[in-house]
Amino acid sequence: MGSRSRRLHDAQQVVEDAWDHLVEAVGSAGDTGRSVSRRAGAAADEARRRASAAADALAGRRPSTSWEWVVGAAAVGLALGWVASEAVKRISLESGSSPDLAPEPVRQFEPTPTDQVG
Repeated sequence: MGSRSRRLHDAQQVVEDAWDHLVEAVGSAGDTGRSVSRRAGAAADEARRRASAAADALAGRRPSTSWEWVVGAAAVGLALGWVASEAVKRISLESGSSPDLAPEPVRQFEPTPTDQVG
C-alpha cells in the first residue's frame, strides 16, 4: 500500500504543478493580451470603423458628410482668396493705379452744335 500511496501523492503533485503552471500561463497571457490590446486599440478602432462603413455600403446607406473637411476646405478657400486680393492690391499700388481697382468712370457723350449733321 505504501507504493500506491506514494504514486498517488506523486500524481497529485504533478497535477498541482501543472495547475500552477496553467494559472500562471493564463495570467501571463491576460497581461500580454491587455498590453497588446492597448497598443492595438487604434488599429481595432479603425477596423471597427471600416467594417461599419462596409456594412452601411452593403445596406445601401450613404456615408455621412465629413463636415470637418468641408469647413477646412472653406477656410482654406477664404485664406487663399484673401491672400490673392492682398497681392492684387499691392501690385496695383506699386504700378500706380487705383488701389480699389474700380474702373474709371465712363464719360457721357454730349453732342455740341458742331457735332450735329445737318
